[in-house]
Amino acid sequence: MKGVNRLGSSLLGCVLCAALLAFPLALQAQGKKADAAKKADPPKDAKPSKATRDQARDSYKKGEDRFAAGDFAAALEGYKGANTLIPSAQAQFKVALTLDKMGNAADAVAAYKAFLALPPPDSMTEQKGSAEKRVGELAQAGMKVVTTPP
Repeated sequence: MKGVNRLGSSLLGCVLCAALLAFPLALQAQGKKADAAKKADPPKDAKPSKATRDQARDSYKKGEDRFAAGDFAAALEGYKGANTLIPSAQAQFKVALTLDKMGNAADAVAAYKAFLALPPPDSMTEQKGSAEKRVGELAQAGMKVVTTPP
């Protein structure tokens, strides 16, 4: 019996010792994960790199060019790409407008509402009014009037 108790005590001692040694390592690993997450997600107010700005500008220009040519699917891709890289009221409005031109009323309304939820620059007052009007028009067009004869 004494041998079993001694073995149990030794085993328990080893387990406790291993746990005490592993705990600081676990904390250190957790700290490294947190540091990596901070590096992966820059602060929201961090200025995008020049490469990101150039890529967003190119994508937006592609959207503008394709929109002017009537290729709305490619225009949408360009505007969404720009908005993903650097979210902006301008790109969001263009996404909504393009969806509207494509006849995708439900997604256009959602995109217009997303635009209206943003603080647009003063230069976009006309677009804000246009978006509000268009949301109303699309909502009204989507309503179905059902009557039951007497």
